[in-house]
Amino acid sequence: MFITYEDGVFTWHGHFEDREAPKKAGFTWTKEKTWVTDLPMIADRIKAPFEGRAVIAMEKFRRQIEASKATDAKIDIPVPEGLSYLPFQKAGIAYTLNQFNRKENSPSVSVLLADEMGL
Repeated sequence: MFITYEDGVFTWHGHFEDREAPKKAGFTWTKEKTWVTDLPMIADRIKAPFEGRAVIAMEKFRRQIEASKATDAKIDIPVPEGLSYLPFQKAGIAYTLNQFNRKENSPSVSVLLADEMGL
């Protein structure tokens, strides 16, 4: 059992008797009779080795998750006189800007910041 990655899609490869694993994880069964997902968090649910490009894709995903947890950033952001950003606000701005600057993203990148109420 292993997972590959090609053209933005993770594909599960395994034996027929193990077919419940990708189904439970959230993979989709295709007309081509393969289990696929384009979401790294779904691919990560299966405890199977990643092969080839899937290793690189999952490393990028895990780095993004870590970056999203930052609580401070060293970044200069214009701010009106007398005001300043809190460290976690700088981290959120830096993370958002980084998502738009990533080369593999298309111009239609979307970012959702969802902090705890009151932050």
